[in-house]
Amino acid sequence: MRISFLSWIFWLVAAGWMWVSISLIRVQNFAHEAHQTQVRRLFSADLRDTHIVQRSELVDVAVPPPLPSFVLHVGPLKTATTSLQCALTSLRSELEADGYRYIGRFEDPCMPPSASKADDQLRKREEKIFEAALLWGAKCHKALAKSAPPPANSTESSGDDLGPGPISSYGCWENFVSVLEKYRRDGTSIIYSEENISTNMVKDRINFPYRHLRRALTGWNFQVLVVHRRLFDWMPSAHNELYKPGPAKIRLKRWPGGGLCVNKGGKDMPTVMKNVAQMASNPGGKNWPDALQVVDAARSAGLHVVLESYEGAGVVARAVGNFPGGGAPTAYRAIAGGHLDALPRGNPSVSLHHDMLTVAACRAGAINGTVVTRTEVRDYVRKRLEDSDGVSPLSLPLDCPGKEELAPILAASLDDERAAFKLWQRDWGREERKAHEVVFWKNTGGGEVGGVKYCAVDSDTALKEE
Repeated sequence: MRISFLSWIFWLVAAGWMWVSISLIRVQNFAHEAHQTQVRRLFSADLRDTHIVQRSELVDVAVPPPLPSFVLHVGPLKTATTSLQCALTSLRSELEADGYRYIGRFEDPCMPPSASKADDQLRKREEKIFEAALLWGAKCHKALAKSAPPPANSTESSGDDLGPGPISSYGCWENFVSVLEKYRRDGTSIIYSEENISTNMVKDRINFPYRHLRRALTGWNFQVLVVHRRLFDWMPSAHNELYKPGPAKIRLKRWPGGGLCVNKGGKDMPTVMKNVAQMASNPGGKNWPDALQVVDAARSAGLHVVLESYEGAGVVARAVGNFPGGGAPTAYRAIAGGHLDALPRGNPSVSLHHDMLTVAACRAGAINGTVVTRTEVRDYVRKRLEDSDGVSPLSLPLDCPGKEELAPILAASLDDERAAFKLWQRDWGREERKAHEVVFWKNTGGGEVGGVKYCAVDSDTALKEE
């Protein structure tokens, strides 16, 4: 009994000692943890303060300046290209205040002489250089397409990019790159507008210098500007551009033959409906690409594309306001303030009815094509109509297509606009389709009272009435 009591006392004392030891350890650990927490808080505060200072130093000192912008406006044709070019020409001083240099077409229809002859000469030189590089340099483009493959150690999955290394110095390209480098060093942005480039981009994808263009514009905020016009509205306008008289259209100055008309090797003009129906059924067969064909070619080549809409008021203002880097605010305010209201339409469509009547009259033997030229008769018909009160090309007897003939064109136009809405990331639904159809029938008529966009002059009836 005594042994048991002593054992009990021993174990009681041992337990008490262990409890005291454990308590002391906990107190020490708590004190150490409190000290570490305080150290961590102080150290973290120091890090945060240091981080703020470092970021402040980076913002004030080490942040590089914004990249200059390069806007390549490529049309396509008949999408307010000349209107935009005339506006940019008129706004050269405002654009320069916004840090933009406008380089337009060499034959600028709206270009007034500058106060500085030296500046005029410089602009003409730059325009020639840009046209040689991107528009007329077919032989040079073929050489560029075969030059400067990616380096052997390139990690790129395709051979489409040049990678690091010297830029090719072929004649058409060397001067172009030199001009770019000059303005890049100055931090000056560039706008270059030439709608005919779009044809090269689509029709000659293999040889168009996409790789070299991307390479030359490294260090630029680069965008391709394309304007979309509803297909049913664009196709007749493109037809008009193809067949309206012009200095270079020699075959439209000669008689095409047929009937009693002597053949002088001239070109016969199809009706707008026949030509547009072919465009709608064979998109690849167009003389000029439409907007979405240009977008597809540019995006496939890895270029950044901005698609602007032709419809609605202010296409020029929207384009200028959406230039990269915050737009061109000085130029935009000039447009918004009505500064451009008096600008003429640079490249309007004209009636083709005069020429169709002229050729019909020659074939019917009403005129002698060996005595007078096609141009002389066409000008006479136009002046005769203009001098007659209440008579215009639209008051002539017309042959207009019906709804069944127009239905495939409407379908193609709806598909085109649906694709454009997808690129704009906008919803396309029943309301959008209905709005498109209403405008379509208003412009085309469909054999009913309405638009005459797809009508041709009824030459036989017009000649009998005359």
